[in-house]
This record gives sequence, structure tokens and C-alpha cells, in this order.
Amino acid sequence: MGNKSSGGARGSTSIEQPSPEELAGMKPAGQKGWKLRVEAAGKLASRTPFGRESRLESAAELAEKAATQFKLAKMYDEAGECYSMQADALTRNKETMQAASAMIQAAEVYGKMGGNVEAAYEVYSAAIELYKDDGKFDRAGKHQQALAGVSNL
Repeated sequence: MGNKSSGGARGSTSIEQPSPEELAGMKPAGQKGWKLRVEAAGKLASRTPFGRESRLESAAELAEKAATQFKLAKMYDEAGECYSMQADALTRNKETMQAASAMIQAAEVYGKMGGNVEAAYEVYSAAIELYKDDGKFDRAGKHQQALAGVSNL
């Protein structure tokens, strides 16, 4: 089963769901992950101005739960995409440090578990920039070292 997101590594809200046959062939955690991911994407894509903050918080929470389910199912690219979706929701809600943490989780899943070095590099770089912009140079340096480790894979 490949990558079903139509966007890049950074939290695309347009999702092409797997076919019913593909879903039936997945582990239960993968099926649950897809259900949560679609729900999170729907909340993230909603443009209603009412309840924006709670909608974004809910989208971030659902994306994190989906990522956990995908990790249990060993679907690491999907898990990384969900962590990126979580980071997108948190960024829109002006929670930049939490967004940076979600990006780091995405990068770790991509790099260490999934072997998607290119996506890991992209997400690590974005998180490092957020840390630098907020003056958290110690964290930026720590993650720069992790980025160098991923680059050597």
C-alpha cells in the first residue's frame, strides 16, 4: 500500500482514501488510522469561521491519534503525514512550539522507521526554522544534529 496523500509531506488536507478492498486487507489499526485521518482532514479543511480554535485543536488531536494507529500498523509514511497534518493544525492555531514538536515526530517516523529520508529532511528543516524563529537555538542545534544523522542514511 503506497502513499495515498495527494500532497507533499507537510499536512495536505486533500486525501485519496484507499479502496474498500485495500482497507479490508489492512490491519485493524490501519483501518482505524484511516478513519481518524479522514475525520481530521475534514476538520482541517472546514472553512467555517465559527469555532475555529476548537476545530483546529480537534483536528490536531485526531491527526495525532491517526498517526499512532498507523505506527501500530507499521504504516510509517502515513504516520508521518498525520504528524505533519497535526503540525499544520497547530501552526494555524498559532501554537508554533507544539507544531515544531509534531514536525519532529513526523521527521523521526519518516527517517528512522519509514526510511523516507527526503521527507524527513524537509520536515526536520521546517521544525528547525520554527525553533530558530522562536529563539530556541539549543533545540534547533539538537535537531540539526538529528537531521545530519538522517542525511547519512
